[in-house]
Amino acid sequence: MGSGSPYGWTEKTFDFRENTRMLRTIFSIGLFAVLGLIALKFIFGIFGFAVGLFVWLLFAAIKVALIGLVIYFIIRIVSPSTAQRLRERWSGPTM
Repeated sequence: MGSGSPYGWTEKTFDFRENTRMLRTIFSIGLFAVLGLIALKFIFGIFGFAVGLFVWLLFAAIKVALIGLVIYFIIRIVSPSTAQRLRERWSGPTM
């Protein structure tokens, strides 16, 4: 055994560079989390009206599409030839 400790272990000295690297990683993760929260507040705060308008238009489009689908199914049950003409008009002739 060497002239070090009685059990042959070597003493580990305090490495200041290793601790600063770890702290820098922790602080950078925290910084990105805070920046993400600020970005969300900015998007929903300033652009809240635009986001709300987009969501409203999306739901309006879904409602119109569902109403059109119901009307198409009713026409398909009542008059299959009319439904076929509608299908050919919007998607082209079938083979």
